Formats: sequence, C-alpha cells, structure tokens
Amino acid sequence: FPDLRFLALLGCRVGIAGSWRPAAAQVVEALSGRAFLETRFVGGKTYQLVGTGLRKKFVIKVYAMGLYVEQAGAKAAYAGGASNPQSFVIGGGFGKQMVLRFLRDVDKGKIQDAYKESLQGALAGATASDAQAFIQLFDRDVKQGNEVVIQADEGGKLSVSIAGQRKEGPTNPALAKAVWEIWLGAKPIAPDARKTLVDRLSSLK
Repeated sequence: FPDLRFLALLGCRVGIAGSWRPAAAQVVEALSGRAFLETRFVGGKTYQLVGTGLRKKFVIKVYAMGLYVEQAGAKAAYAGGASNPQSFVIGGGFGKQMVLRFLRDVDKGKIQDAYKESLQGALAGATASDAQAFIQLFDRDVKQGNEVVIQADEGGKLSVSIAGQRKEGPTNPALAKAVWEIWLGAKPIAPDARKTLVDRLSSLK
C-alpha cells in the first residue's frame, strides 16, 4: 500500500491540478540579510535583479534595496556591454524598479524631506512641478518590514507603491533620470551601494 503521509505531502507540493512551481531564486543583501527575488513580474513583463545595497543614515540601517530592470529591453540595450554600468541604468530606455525593504519605522515627513534634498536640482528646474508631485506620492508613514517600490517605465512614467498601495505619478523622462541618480549618480545617498546595485548587470548577457 502507498505511504499515505508521502501522498499527502506530494499533494501539498503538487496540488490537485498540478500547480506546483519550484521556489523562485533569491539574492540576499549581505549587510541586512534581506532577500530579493531574482525576477519580478510587472504588467506582464519580467524585471531582473541587477544588484542590491543598503541605505544607512550615519550608523543606522534604514532600508535594504534591490534594483531591477525590464529584462527584454535591458538585454537588448546591453548587447554591446556597458562601459559605465550606472549611466547605463540611469539613461537606459527600459523599465526600472527600486524595491526598498525598510529596516525601521520612518514617518512620511522625513521621507519627503529626504527626496526634496536628493531632488534639489529637479525641484529648481523645468521639472519642478512634476518633482513635487512625485514627492507627494510618499504620503504614508513607513513601518519596519514594509516594502516600497519606485518604478519608471520605458517612457519615464513614475509610480510609487507603499506596502502594496500603488499611486501613479507624473510622466517625465528627465525627472525619472534624476530619481535613479539618487542612488546611482555622482553624489549618491548610499555611496557604498552605488557599485553593488549594478554588480549583477553582466547577468543580462
């Protein structure tokens, strides 16, 4: 007779309709221990993880982060390689996501102030109104364990999701570039993460 315990376990793994799927691969951000899926699916498209990093304020760990690029578009653009990985992502004509896993509570006022500081150039130029609209998307306090997702599609359409609640932002390619420069630009808010956020970019080959 078959081992009923084995069949029960098999049923849990496979399911009546054969719906079992292998666990998705993950990458652990070393300094925080937070795991990020190697791929995410957004609007029917696959986004691929190209690196992780940690944002600290002095010695306090604020959030772990994972940077994703829209796989098909980024692979096509990367066919010839990238001499400057950060510039490749900032200026690339493909979708991007930054996934932030918060390691502490942060109120919305502090979050908005941080983006105002990081986007000073955008707030002073032609993108000022759109930059202000983007900052206003951070309208909720963030709790430890919450996930915040910042996304820009290939056309520069921005959106922000906080703990699963998504809000649509402006469409402005210049502003979108300024957003990615927060982490990847010449004066990033997390200097050590500027390199690690793109250290898996070669996996696009």
